[in-house]
Amino acid sequence: MTTINYLPVLVKERGGVYSGFMSRFFTRPFYRTIIALLCCALWGSAFPALKIGYGEFQLAPDDRGGLILMAGCRFLTASLLLLAFGRVMAFGRKREERTPLGPSLWGALFLIGLTQTTFQYFFFYSGVAITPGTVASVVNSSRVFFILILAHLFFHDDRINLRKALGVILGMGGIFMANRGAGGSGFLTTGVLFILAAALSGSAGGIMVKKVSGRVSPYFLTGIQLLFGSLLLLLLTLAVPPDAPFVLTVKGVVIFFYTAFLSAVAFVLWSYLLKYNRAGEIGVYLFAIPLFGTVFSVIFLSEPFTADLVFSLLLVSAGIILVNLNSSRRKPKI
Repeated sequence: MTTINYLPVLVKERGGVYSGFMSRFFTRPFYRTIIALLCCALWGSAFPALKIGYGEFQLAPDDRGGLILMAGCRFLTASLLLLAFGRVMAFGRKREERTPLGPSLWGALFLIGLTQTTFQYFFFYSGVAITPGTVASVVNSSRVFFILILAHLFFHDDRINLRKALGVILGMGGIFMANRGAGGSGFLTTGVLFILAAALSGSAGGIMVKKVSGRVSPYFLTGIQLLFGSLLLLLLTLAVPPDAPFVLTVKGVVIFFYTAFLSAVAFVLWSYLLKYNRAGEIGVYLFAIPLFGTVFSVIFLSEPFTADLVFSLLLVSAGIILVNLNSSRRKPKI
């Protein structure tokens, strides 16, 4: 019996005019900035979109099973979109040009799915349901600082220096300020703790992604880990079933597919930015995610825009910029 050892997981850009155009397009400062900000806007829009979706589906904030089911369905849809796109990109590639997948790589993809999708969005959806969208978007930016700390522990060439440490302090100060600005009952609310746990889990998965990203295409890597993670979320609903069936509305269905679509599209665009630019040149744009998330939450959810929240945004943005400052001078080693 013949075993299929190769899958269309490593797709190289065709050479010539097409490759040259893609390189020039994604490295030109104007287009690079527009695309990076578009990705941040898509990710930031997820916060109010999810909260509106909860209302349309009549999901109660304490319906843990319903929240898990919604997350599982969303990322299963996003994974299928990405895998289909990767398949199209792999069309016509020769068998010998594809990367073999061994047990260790499959195991790594499973662990990435467990941390970056299952655990992260179990906590994320639970936290967003009971936290104002403005606060959730700011607190979620802690991922940048968690990645920095974990990279210091696992990569010898990516150590924390004084500038980065100051950026972490500023950023975390902004997160705590956001919680206070929302009238949090105590130093940290339950919702904020959930979102911090989600950011930490996602950051751990990001460290594992860095370990294997050179071996498979970004489309396959993210599509498969989302597939594993979303299926685990759906299995969790067997132990924690929803309290009530979803109430389907046209608006709710549209928002659901929008959240799945934004995940797939933002990832594809961001992966191209990382392909043609240094990580530090792109990472500095991440400060815009809490800004977009806050603005969209104020507009679409009519949430208050307090002085404490403005100050927290400034602190988080300054922290992220400080962390990424001058990081483009060297390429990180994997």
